[in-house]
Amino acid sequence: MTTTVTTHSTSVHVSMIGNLSAHASDISCDGAIMSPQASKSLPASPVSVTSMSGLLNSRNLVQDEKLVVATLATLDSGNPSNLIKQDLKWIIQSRRKAEGKAELQVEFKKPVKDEQLTSEELIKRARRRELNRLAARRSREKGQKRKDLLVEEIRKLQSQNSELINILGGLTEQRNSIIETLRQHMKQCSDY
Repeated sequence: MTTTVTTHSTSVHVSMIGNLSAHASDISCDGAIMSPQASKSLPASPVSVTSMSGLLNSRNLVQDEKLVVATLATLDSGNPSNLIKQDLKWIIQSRRKAEGKAELQVEFKKPVKDEQLTSEELIKRARRRELNRLAARRSREKGQKRKDLLVEEIRKLQSQNSELINILGGLTEQRNSIIETLRQHMKQCSDY
C-alpha cells in the first residue's frame, strides 16, 4: 500500500510495511493512522494521511528518509515527538538555507566509557568525585549552620519582642494611672 504522509510543512511518499498498513478502522477522525491495538487506547498522532501517491518534494533523500523513520516511529508508538523533532529540524535547515547560511551539522559525542580511561584518568576522576563530595558536605554543613544561626536569632528577637511588649504594657498602665491622678488633682483644684 502506498500512502502520502503530510505534516504541516511537506508531504512524503511512504510505502507501508507489514502490519503498519492502514485500514479504514485504523484511521482516526483527524486522519491519523494508528495500529489496531493503539487505535483503541492511544490518542491520535498529529499526522495527516491521504491516499494520494506523490513524489518527494524539495527535501533531499536523507531528510525524507529521516522523516519516514520518524513517521513510522510515531505511528508505532502513538507519540508524535519523533515526527515533531524531525519536522523542526527540517524547518530550521530550510530557513538557514533560504538565508544563505550553511546547514547545521550537529554531532553528539558519547562520553568515554570507564574501560577506555587510563589509570591516571580514573584516579583523577575518583579524586574529583571525592573533592565534590567534600565540597557538597561543607556546603550542607554551612547551610545548616546558617539556618541554626537564623533560628537562634529569631528566638532571641521573639524573646526581646515579648519583653518589650510587657514593658509597653507596664508603661501604658503607669501612664493611665498618672493621667487619672492628674484628673483627680485638677478636679480638686477646680473645686476651690
